[in-house]
Amino acid sequence: MIDATLPVAARRTGLKRKASAPLKRVQFSVVTEYIFQVGCAATAIPHDSVPGVGLEGPAIRVETTPVSDKRSQLMMYTHRDRVGLLRRAGYSIADMNQQSRDLQAIQKSRMETVNEYIKERREAIALQTRAQMDLARLLS
Repeated sequence: MIDATLPVAARRTGLKRKASAPLKRVQFSVVTEYIFQVGCAATAIPHDSVPGVGLEGPAIRVETTPVSDKRSQLMMYTHRDRVGLLRRAGYSIADMNQQSRDLQAIQKSRMETVNEYIKERREAIALQTRAQMDLARLLS
């Protein structure tokens, strides 16, 4: 007798499907939200030249609210949004220009580091390949 509930491969080999583990879920009933002043974020390095938006100083307000069951998603700010938020927070154009120059220096440094790493890896692979070819010649 063939068990029609098993997949074809399991029927052919006589293997049985492993019992699936019960799903584990975590639910939260409340969320505590900390609200901060807007500031320039040294920890966020955007791909463009506009400074990132971050948190500044201690929390100015703490709120605890019930969690809604619907899923939500946090959207990224566009460069215009970030400029507007920073302007409203009191940052001048000169401040943002200085932050932009610092940001570009960080981006340049990161790109140079990536390029150096790629160059070193290519050289290491080339040396390894040459060594393997030399060994193959010796063995043949």
